[in-house]
Amino acid sequence: MPRRTHTPARPLRPARVTTRFRRLAPVLLLAATEERVARLAARGRTNRVIADTLFISPKTVEANLARAYRKLGISSRAELGAVLGRPASGSGAVPVAGDR
Repeated sequence: MPRRTHTPARPLRPARVTTRFRRLAPVLLLAATEERVARLAARGRTNRVIADTLFISPKTVEANLARAYRKLGISSRAELGAVLGRPASGSGAVPVAGDR
C-alpha cells in the first residue's frame, strides 16, 4: 500500500480577512451609537450638533468617534465619509435616525 503524506492546510491570514471584511461591511464593526455618531460626523455635523441631536455630551461624541476611527483604521472625518460610503459634505446621504 502506498504511503500517504499529509499536506497541512494553508493557515488563514487574519489581516487579509480583516481588510476584506472592513471594505465590505465597515458598519458591522461599529456599535449602534458609534455608527450613528460616525454617520452624522461624515455628513459634516459638528460634535456639538451631534451631541444635541443624539442627547449625549460632546465628550461622548468624541469618545465614540475615537472608537469608530480605531475600529475602521482611519484618522480623520474626511476618511470617515469615504469608509462609510458617504461624501464628507453629506450631499445625497441617507437620513440617520434622530437626524432632521
